[in-house]
Amino acid sequence: MVFIENKGQWDSRIEFNQILTSGNLFLEKDGFTYSLYDKSYIHDLHHDKTTATPDSIKSHAIKTKFLNYNANVKLVPGDVSSFYYNYYLGSDESKWKSQVRSTSIVKYEELYSDIDLVIYQENHSTKYDFIIAPFGKPNDIQIEYLGADSLYLAESKLVVKNTINDFEEAEPFAYQIINGKKTEVDCEYILSGTILTFNFPNGYDKSLELIIDPVVVFSSYTGSTADNFGFTASYDNNENTYVGGIVFGTGVYPTTTGAYQTSFNSSPWYYVDIAISKFNINGSTLQYSTYLGGNLGSEAPHSLVVNENDELFVMGTTGSPDYPTTSGCFDSVFSGGTNAGPLYTGVYYFFGCDIIVTKLNAAGTNLLGSTYIGGDGNDGVNNDTSLAYNYGDPFRGEIIVDTSGKPIIISTTGSVNFPVTIGVPQDTFGGGTSDACIFKLTNNLSSVLWSSYYGGSGADAGYGVQIDSRGNVFTTGGTLSNNLLMDSNSYDSSYNGLEDGYIAKFDFTTNSLLASTYIGTSGYDQSYFVQLDINDDVYITGQSLGGYPVSSNVYSDSGSTQFFHKLTNGLDSSYWSTVVGSGRNSVDFTPSAFLVNDCGFIYLSGWGGIVNRYYRASQSSITGLPTTFDAFQSTTDGSDFYLMVLTNDAAALKYGTFYGGSVSYEHVDGGTSRFDKKGNVYQAVCAGCGGNSDLPTTTGSWSRTNNSPNCNLGVIKLN
Repeated sequence: MVFIENKGQWDSRIEFNQILTSGNLFLEKDGFTYSLYDKSYIHDLHHDKTTATPDSIKSHAIKTKFLNYNANVKLVPGDVSSFYYNYYLGSDESKWKSQVRSTSIVKYEELYSDIDLVIYQENHSTKYDFIIAPFGKPNDIQIEYLGADSLYLAESKLVVKNTINDFEEAEPFAYQIINGKKTEVDCEYILSGTILTFNFPNGYDKSLELIIDPVVVFSSYTGSTADNFGFTASYDNNENTYVGGIVFGTGVYPTTTGAYQTSFNSSPWYYVDIAISKFNINGSTLQYSTYLGGNLGSEAPHSLVVNENDELFVMGTTGSPDYPTTSGCFDSVFSGGTNAGPLYTGVYYFFGCDIIVTKLNAAGTNLLGSTYIGGDGNDGVNNDTSLAYNYGDPFRGEIIVDTSGKPIIISTTGSVNFPVTIGVPQDTFGGGTSDACIFKLTNNLSSVLWSSYYGGSGADAGYGVQIDSRGNVFTTGGTLSNNLLMDSNSYDSSYNGLEDGYIAKFDFTTNSLLASTYIGTSGYDQSYFVQLDINDDVYITGQSLGGYPVSSNVYSDSGSTQFFHKLTNGLDSSYWSTVVGSGRNSVDFTPSAFLVNDCGFIYLSGWGGIVNRYYRASQSSITGLPTTFDAFQSTTDGSDFYLMVLTNDAAALKYGTFYGGSVSYEHVDGGTSRFDKKGNVYQAVCAGCGGNSDLPTTTGSWSRTNNSPNCNLGVIKLN
């Protein structure tokens, strides 16, 4: 519930912006502007997947104008926030604003002669006080309401009717401090046409300060941040948490008062941007939040990673031709593709999409590098409905950094002219709708050091990437191709039918594919994450509906469909494999974070339930998954997160727990989260959808309530 200062990221008429559940309250020198929109469509985008995209959305603007005000009035913030926002929106660097502060109180100094106005929040309501100095003239206060459908007084309240969200100004309360006590002064509204003034039928002591204290009561406002969905999370060496999601930007200044239409195809209101937030070690302090995106399309973050200097790399996709890029970057021009939306999350790429990689400094206040990566097709999304199985699968992919801090990315491309380097194992597009793509960039994102396709004649997608101690790069993903590049010594060199997983091992220094293997059965299979242990043995996790093999002397849940598999570094033989889950022979959950730590313990975090059924996991539920006696949460509504730990070589279940609320369907809309080597999971969550606040939170955490009209990016850090 804050007012955010305008340092040039918005229309120049705006001094401060308060984001409401269905619009914005803009503070201007000459008054307030309420820009309201029909928020029901945003909710439908995320929950009703059959919703057609309208051409426009109904909005309404109401202006409260201070007549004859002092043109030299100053708007002064009160308790300025310790955290800050950064806005990297559009390609015009002059509009990139950092360290934008917020406040919960703004004072209009000398709005009229001897009269100040203070606006603030109290008990989830917006309040403003007129403070009249001794011998000031309250009759100077005249407020004109422009744009309302109707305006009238009822039971001493001012009712403001409009097409979106009627609101009231409650009966004004006025008082003076007399002999140290608050003494009420009779006060009432006088409405003459559209102009509101105040009357004091029994007078007051003009030699003392007078305070007039109305309350704005909105029928559905809570004072909130915008609707935002959880995607991806990471951490730094100090165990600070970084989370990324998409946010519906509603900072559109209305061109007219009264009812108006916002066109989706020409207004930034419709598009979503990336939002990145950094929290301290225990989640009690928000250190910064950053907006990142173009003004002419949508963005989504897929994966985050922090280097040794606490500089954050963001890998994602954009449909914006004006995404912020930096001077000297590898590619500053949007290549686009074909219409790639909706992707079942409210993200529309009307003109195709490119991969984006952006590097922020440790404070989040500057872009150290930012670039497009892509060709003429769609890059970065896995939108093949024969391959994407889970809700959120279109936004998979991963970014990591090597020992020198250079980023390595695996993703998916539909471009036949994706930028590849000379001599790599596969320099041409394999066919079908997409290939996996693996590439490495310089620290400042100015050059591509290595880039290759990996795919065959069918659809292929890239999901996970890791590096072994020798610097070899391992990738994993899903494939519909029976002709992937394979060596004859691989664990499984033959395509097994339907979807398969795969693992590929590359040496970037020699441009070699050192090893590769299919992973799968005769049924559906995909591999989502890859990990290496201290001996450089290879672990993957994924899903299988084909009766995945279970080794002896390992923990397993018979009849389950989530698998773990350990293979040799050369991918030529298997140590063991097993399955975990409910035993229902249907996909229970989709993995979102995976780790093998230095002790060989195996960690997996994921989510399942009703939201996951929007794709092909039609029976997804985490009900019946194994928990341990020390579970953080031993019950579930079936649509929650699940965390498990297996001991060395999957010998036993060490820990199992649910995590989620009893009302909302917690989920992730795409992207990767992470474990650190200490076993902490840093998990982004799309929580509280429907305006609920039921995600379990901890005492002292930054926010224990969902203050949005729909969903909130929740953050879980669990040891």
